[in-house]
Amino acid sequence: MTFAIVAVACDPGTHGPPPTAAEGHSTDERRRTTLSTPAQGALLDVVIDTDVGNEIDDQFALVYALLSPERLNVLAVYAAPFSLQPSLFADGTGTSPLDRRVLEANLATFNLTLDDLPTLTPDNGAATARREAEEVVALVAPALSDAVYEGAPAFMPDARTPVDSPAARHLIALARARDVDAKPLYVVVNGAATNTASALLLAPDITDRIVVVWTAAYPTFWPHPNASYNMAQDLHAARVLFDGLTQLVYVPGFFVAEALRTSSFEIAGRVDASGPIGGYLSALYSGQLFAGGDDKTKVIWDLATVGWLVQPEWTTHQLVRTPWLDDELRWRAGEDRPLMGEVVDLHRDAIFNDLFDKLAASRKP
Repeated sequence: MTFAIVAVACDPGTHGPPPTAAEGHSTDERRRTTLSTPAQGALLDVVIDTDVGNEIDDQFALVYALLSPERLNVLAVYAAPFSLQPSLFADGTGTSPLDRRVLEANLATFNLTLDDLPTLTPDNGAATARREAEEVVALVAPALSDAVYEGAPAFMPDARTPVDSPAARHLIALARARDVDAKPLYVVVNGAATNTASALLLAPDITDRIVVVWTAAYPTFWPHPNASYNMAQDLHAARVLFDGLTQLVYVPGFFVAEALRTSSFEIAGRVDASGPIGGYLSALYSGQLFAGGDDKTKVIWDLATVGWLVQPEWTTHQLVRTPWLDDELRWRAGEDRPLMGEVVDLHRDAIFNDLFDKLAASRKP
């Protein structure tokens, strides 16, 4: 694992940046300490904010977190809202141009187009996420069955208006129960950041008590418009994270989490035979819409955030100034922006082998 402090090389552009964090919150000195990689061997308090049920990577990541009690003390699971609408993919904000072409080709095999995709509203997405989270928790860690919380029924209407929910309120209560100088509460956000961003807006005093670990979009060196489902779902919430209202570790999806690909061969050999939990994940993998044949792989994106917490040595991590997103969704730099962590590389095999070993161990009585 490599650690450094670097500047984000982006042209400032013509649009002015949004306000930075309130004065007195998370100074550079504090962030250099808090956003360095978590101490080796320490037990970390964690909550998982996830749009589980949207794509199968969420279930894999949630299982991985719950099977890592030697490192992660999972205190709660929050159901994040998600939606599905053809325009997200047609306008290039919900996924990369290449992924959109692949999606269109896969749909064509069923004589379908983007216009044939169903529409799912955020409240339905949040309800789905809660049901899926409850199913995973009941299977892997039934003692946490009462710790799954309903998330926001809608996305944020603007970057300063929170959406209240039981998930946001629980996060606030957990964070406020911690001493500001104690080890932070890690908030893993695998989906739209609505719940977490809303909690930060409702209770700015929790800023120094939590570290948000979020995956989406492209690395900060990317000069082109960003495209990402997690970001496009609630762009206002994403801007809250990058505006310095929280201590943020950013894990880019493309080029970084994208390395976490697996195949039907690996699922059959390392997952399917690993008892009920492995059988559950294997069935999810084979049942995905475009599972196809043995010539395709699948990115299990959300393992990246959990992997960084389980073993930071499997990543390369640096400190950068938080960029801001202009109207074209391009990264823009500002010298007075607060620091954030950014994962720029990861060890794909180490993360997957750790998950596979833990699945195998879970099979034993």
